Amino acid sequence: NSCWRFSIAEVSENIFVFNGKKGHELVMLYKAEMKDSDYKEDSGLVKWVDINEFKNKEKKVAIF
Repeated sequence: NSCWRFSIAEVSENIFVFNGKKGHELVMLYKAEMKDSDYKEDSGLVKWVDINEFKNKEKKVAIF
């Protein structure tokens, strides 16, 4: 059995108007931890990306 531990890292709430319609979004970012022995590159639960790919602008965070 894998031992994952999740905790809320940050919550962001946004109330807005777009194209004349009111909108509301709630974004919850989680911190996930696991034992090194449970690490799998293709776990299906998360996608592991090297932070430098974002810092070097090779990848971008999708904003919906």
